[in-house]
Amino acid sequence: MTRIAKSGSTWITCAPSPQKNDSGWSSKSRLGWLRPYSIVDIESLLKSLSAHDVKFVVIGAMAFPIHGYARATLDIDLFIEPTLGNAQRCRQALGAFGYDVTDCSAEDFLSKKVLIRQYVVACDVHPFVKGVAWEEVWDHRVSGKIGAASASFASLEDLIKMKEAAGRPKDVEDLKYLRGLRPDTASPNP
Repeated sequence: MTRIAKSGSTWITCAPSPQKNDSGWSSKSRLGWLRPYSIVDIESLLKSLSAHDVKFVVIGAMAFPIHGYARATLDIDLFIEPTLGNAQRCRQALGAFGYDVTDCSAEDFLSKKVLIRQYVVACDVHPFVKGVAWEEVWDHRVSGKIGAASASFASLEDLIKMKEAAGRPKDVEDLKYLRGLRPDTASPNP
């Protein structure tokens, strides 16, 4: 693994650099290079997390479709229960999926947002999220699936709280749509 940055509350990690061989570009990662992710890739990640008994909730744009709104995203955001045991299981699950997490300790998964890049599936692992607490997000979670993989997703209200707290331009744009999905603001069908 190549450690790109470790400062403050974020640690960015990347895959080993791709190497040129007789058949083209390759890497040490089984996840491949220069190919957009597919539902099968996301399913495999979620199944690995579930097989390792990781307590997590899908947040961010990958959680929007369960509530009726979709937009393009380049990664999956996972909010994990911030306990040492869960962080250890998360690290094992990510390694089993194919990420090189050898430079990340379980403690890193508790103290920093870990960004995993340059793999087919980019992944952000959050031990904390602005605007919400783990317990409330877990209590309000919604069950759903991505492909054939079951997972827990942040509730609509918790997604709105996260977006309000983050306040970036893309969050403000998402809020226009997410707030419109609230049952009390949705327009009735004719």
